[in-house]
Amino acid sequence: MQVPDQWWDRFDDVSGQYPDVAQTLQDSLVQWEQSVSGKLGEDDRPFLVGHPEFRYTQLPARDGIAHGNIERSNRFPNDSFFTNWSSKADRTGS
Repeated sequence: MQVPDQWWDRFDDVSGQYPDVAQTLQDSLVQWEQSVSGKLGEDDRPFLVGHPEFRYTQLPARDGIAHGNIERSNRFPNDSFFTNWSSKADRTGS
């Protein structure tokens, strides 16, 4: 199964049918981002993965985006893992 590059690629854009609702949502998003962004600040802490006492480390795949030959084990993101890692160029991320 090929997963879309972005989750929203699976949905139709209806903003043209509902321009007032789309504009209200867009304005609300901008207002929220402005109210939150000043409170967050920079976060340059490392994102540590794994532990020296454990042989394997599992990371949830539910929010990951597969690139290259990687595939999901099934179509349900909350109940899947990445498989078919066959190249050093294969990766996950945005």
